[in-house]
Amino acid sequence: MSFAPSTSLAIARVDPLREICNPIRRAIAPRYIRKAKIAFENGLYDSAINYFWDLTVNDLRSKIEAFGADIFRSVEDDVKFHESGPTLSDRWCDISDGRLLSGCLKLNLISRTAFRHLSHCLSVRNHESAAHPVDEEEEVDRETSIAFIYDCVRFVLSRDLPEPGVDFKGLIENLKKRDLAADAEEIRELLRKLLPGQIDTVLGMMVSVYVGGDETAKKNVPLFIREVWTRSSDAAREKIGLRYSKFVSDIDRDSKTELFGLLTFVDGISVIPASLRLQMFRRASQNLIDAHFSFDNFLGEIIPARQLSELGVDCPNEGLEIFATAFLVSYLGNYYGESRGAQRYLEALKERFELRHKTAVLEAIRKSDKVHSEMGFERPYRRLRSLCREILPFLVTARDKEDCEFILGKSSHQALDRFAPSDE
Repeated sequence: MSFAPSTSLAIARVDPLREICNPIRRAIAPRYIRKAKIAFENGLYDSAINYFWDLTVNDLRSKIEAFGADIFRSVEDDVKFHESGPTLSDRWCDISDGRLLSGCLKLNLISRTAFRHLSHCLSVRNHESAAHPVDEEEEVDRETSIAFIYDCVRFVLSRDLPEPGVDFKGLIENLKKRDLAADAEEIRELLRKLLPGQIDTVLGMMVSVYVGGDETAKKNVPLFIREVWTRSSDAAREKIGLRYSKFVSDIDRDSKTELFGLLTFVDGISVIPASLRLQMFRRASQNLIDAHFSFDNFLGEIIPARQLSELGVDCPNEGLEIFATAFLVSYLGNYYGESRGAQRYLEALKERFELRHKTAVLEAIRKSDKVHSEMGFERPYRRLRSLCREILPFLVTARDKEDCEFILGKSSHQALDRFAPSDE
């Protein structure tokens, strides 16, 4: 496909629009192009660029609708799309051109270079054209209008709808309405062929379908989202984390609960912003501690232990102290034993411990009064020794190793004398 060799050469021509407009697809409304040419030929450059901008915006809208409006909503939050509108303008009337360009970039309908150029075109259209009242010295000149039209043509009007690789619109409908278990492997194979940017789009789309969706969507999305999550970019995942934080700030409990369940399913708690994640870990840890020291703790610890296990191990460092304390008091148990119902969640959590968690456990043994209150009993101390035996091979510092070996070789009373000496 050929374009004008450069805008500077086009400016020098008597009829520059003829060469610039040659690559425009035949499907683009010829009436608008004729009007734009007439305006340009008569020096009405601001009118000419408005005609071309309208063509560009409508072409981008049509391309998005070919994928399905749901997929646009999956990458641009809080947009109001009127699906029942009879015309493009009616359906898109509450979505700004800036949000349209942003969504097209996220959907890979335009490149980053195109986004920059088209964003500049939007600024020119808004501030220097007949679209809004402007000062005389800010009016669009011939050179600016040619560069503007050239960008609209080369980045949008000359480009066919890209082959998506999968029927996004159909996939959305099927996720909502059909049981896809029997076709799961075929769909996964299609998803594997998608480009990275398209995978990011599918991730946002699946989250949108799942949160607030019906039972069919709740069954279908988990069939595919782990693979999609694994292949998606960090930026796409972080966007899901921000969406969760918005549900929290809006006190949208249903959406928050549903998205949290999906994040735990894909082991994606780490994408939740650190400040919010810290609150979540601290709250869950304190709930487990409170349950442990309350009446009927064996039953009471089960739910808090499950909740802490669901959060996983992506606790910010500032919350490791209370996290390790909560884990230890419930894992060790008390004089009467330990909560069997809680243990399976704590074991699953322990299996995922990294060095920093194991170090935090040693710190809690040294410093936590709550841990000390249980260490003196025979059954909890036996479990503490077993835990130290597990983590000792992974410890790095001499101090950690020494304290761990001390517990393995000494009695509970000697351990308390070392870590919680009396004031007497």
